[in-house]
Amino acid sequence: MPRKTLTVLYVIIATIVGAALLLKVFVKIRIQHPALIFNGVLMLLLIVSALTINQYLALAQARVF
Repeated sequence: MPRKTLTVLYVIIATIVGAALLLKVFVKIRIQHPALIFNGVLMLLLIVSALTINQYLALAQARVF
C-alpha cells in the first residue's frame, strides 16, 4: 500500500513541521524571525498540496477500475 504509506509519511512530516513552527512562534514571542516563520508556513502548504494531490490521484485511479 504505497499511497497509504506516503500519506502517513506526509502527515508525520506535517506534524513535525507544524510543531516546530508553533514552537518557533510561541517560545520566544518577543524574538520573531519572519523568514523562518514564512519558510515553515510555505513548507506546510507544500505538504498539504502533496497530500491533496496524492488523495486526488488515489481517487482517480480507483474510479478507473
